[in-house]
Amino acid sequence: MEIRAEAHYDVSMKLQTFTVSEYLDELNEGLKKFSGRVKGETTQVKHAASGHVYFSLKDASGEGILRCAIWRSNYSISGIELTDGLEIIVSGTPNIYAPRGELSFIVRTVELFGEGELQKAYRELKAKLEAEGVFAEERKRPLPTFPKHIGVITSREGEVIHDFLMNIGKHGFAISFIHSGVEGKEAVFPLLRAIKRIRRVKLDVLVIMRGGGSFESLQGFDNETLVREIIKFPCPVIAAIGHHRDVPLVSLAADIMVSTPTAAAEALSTPWAEALANLRTLEHRTVSGFERVREESREMLFRLEGDLERGSGHIFEVAREPIRRFHENVRIIELAFKEQKNALKNWGASLRTAFARKAVSARDLVRASERTLISHDPERQLGLGWSIAKIDGKILRKKHQAKAGKLVAIRVSDGTIVTEVSNTLL
Repeated sequence: MEIRAEAHYDVSMKLQTFTVSEYLDELNEGLKKFSGRVKGETTQVKHAASGHVYFSLKDASGEGILRCAIWRSNYSISGIELTDGLEIIVSGTPNIYAPRGELSFIVRTVELFGEGELQKAYRELKAKLEAEGVFAEERKRPLPTFPKHIGVITSREGEVIHDFLMNIGKHGFAISFIHSGVEGKEAVFPLLRAIKRIRRVKLDVLVIMRGGGSFESLQGFDNETLVREIIKFPCPVIAAIGHHRDVPLVSLAADIMVSTPTAAAEALSTPWAEALANLRTLEHRTVSGFERVREESREMLFRLEGDLERGSGHIFEVAREPIRRFHENVRIIELAFKEQKNALKNWGASLRTAFARKAVSARDLVRASERTLISHDPERQLGLGWSIAKIDGKILRKKHQAKAGKLVAIRVSDGTIVTEVSNTLL
């Protein structure tokens, strides 16, 4: 037997009393759990001067209408121009606008409904970006030869990050990881936030990754705002985004495009692995060359030792005669030195005797010269009555030197007489 439990309202239970604003706040708090995705056709689209867009969504049957609003920032990121009659899917949260008490759906993302419309929007945006040269090869930057600091943006869930880390190799990379959602149109918001955060880090390379998926699941990577953030990022960007027939626009804009996280890891680690292999080859060649030179030197040393042993007897025999002559010459020189020493002793005695005789003769000569000088000293002659006359400091020898008016200094024994020449006689 089926037993049913029925709920009865207890009139005695007291209810909390709210103001209108408080009650609407409570409702809006509860409505947050009704966030979701809604499909419908656009109608009554109005673009406000502020950049916000207001519109309604209606069912194809026309039986239901939902008022919607999308704020300017989210609308600009959506990349879709809203007009009446579009089949779209919006994601967001319901909210009651308190001043009018009206329920609106606050839209976060907008995407076209139907693969045909998505493909059309993709082709139009791709053509626009191609015309601007966004995908041009000459704009793209090469990877640094030996990158060290790598930035990674992807989801922490799934195999993508695991595959990348398993294949990056042990080359001492510094990896800055930012988690981001990567699924569907909604992924554009966390991707943009992640790029903004990681831009503050000085990187050598940025890698954006996700696994493969349907065209719809990759919509976040076909966003114009995200593409423009990629091309103006300060370092080269690798896009490792799985795809099917249509390449995501972010991949086309990236500096390097690969299809898997493993390929991205290999692109970064291969130069280091090759450099390490080359270093090991060089090390092997250097060691091998050293060993070869060492063996050749050892063999040469052995040969020289043998040659030296064989030639040493002949060398000593040849050297014996010069040695004998050397000793003989030393003895001759020694005898000569002894003879010269004796001769020097005898010559020294003779030299001293001769020097003594010469010293006596020199002394006698000096004394005789002294007597001669005294006898001829002018001072001595002055004492005998002679005088010395000088004009202009010169001895007066001729009368023509004594011109009238000249002063004459006459030196006598007890002084000097100065007089003026007035006349000269024959």
